[in-house]
Amino acid sequence: MFTANTNFATARELLIQAASELFGANSSQVINTTNAWYAAGVGEEWRPDASYIYGSSFACVSESTVFVDTLPTGYSVDHFSGSSNIYIQPQVTGNNIGNYCRVEMINQYGMGSGYLDIVFSTPGDNLDTLRHLLFVGPPIIAQITGDTQICPPGEAFYNADVFGATQFYWSYPQGSYPIDGNTNEDLYLSFDETFDPNGMALSLQATNVCGWTNEEYMVERLYDCYLKGFSISPNPASESIKITITNSKIVRDPVIMLTDNPDDGTAYNIRIMTSSGLVISTVKRTGTTFSIPVNNLKDGTYLVELSDGKTVYRKQLIISH
Repeated sequence: MFTANTNFATARELLIQAASELFGANSSQVINTTNAWYAAGVGEEWRPDASYIYGSSFACVSESTVFVDTLPTGYSVDHFSGSSNIYIQPQVTGNNIGNYCRVEMINQYGMGSGYLDIVFSTPGDNLDTLRHLLFVGPPIIAQITGDTQICPPGEAFYNADVFGATQFYWSYPQGSYPIDGNTNEDLYLSFDETFDPNGMALSLQATNVCGWTNEEYMVERLYDCYLKGFSISPNPASESIKITITNSKIVRDPVIMLTDNPDDGTAYNIRIMTSSGLVISTVKRTGTTFSIPVNNLKDGTYLVELSDGKTVYRKQLIISH
């Protein structure tokens, strides 16, 4: 709204905004209003934006085409330029540069990010540039990162640092299954007891319109895995049970099995349940060895559940008085 304190810059802004709301952002009314203020010495000329560029976002070995939409009267493409890893072939009619340009990848050493600059002239005889970002060649997989210590049953997350990909194809080891699909750079896997903890190989291939990645990239193999568990004694029991936390450490090259009882300060929630799932008692303990009274339990078969907050472990308990 105009007031007694409205200056030229604000008036320009308000009138351009009104023209945009009434006729559209790139309408002739917006262009003419903007350029009229420019001619009066207020503000800059109207300039085309990225919405005027369409076509391929990739430069491949074969030609791709980038188009510039029909420019308003008084505006024209002056020339094209771009990054050093693309070859540019503009449309030329006589001495005039046309509104499209073919681009292609120069060679395999130029794979990666690139750009095409569309330089155009304005009614005020100025030159301005619109930059169209390109990816040159097939995708590039920089690295795959994620969990390397897998203790089934459990879950793990992996992420690929990929550039220029439109589709992703993961391969994962036997005994693991994608949780939320496997068609992007993130992969969530669930591991069951059939997974071999001696090592795993994870690979990814990616593609775009220019082609596939040259090879499968492997995530680092699994070298160490702590398979946490616990033992119950005596079992059958009548008065109390002793629970002992154990770690089985599997080390590759060669494979060695070590068992120890590390006290890492982890707090454990222990539940004793009936075979039908009814919770009879719940206790919380820290350490590697602790006793739990069971003299109030009736004879029968129970389930002892131990959780470290990440993974749940269960064993059968028999009570016999």
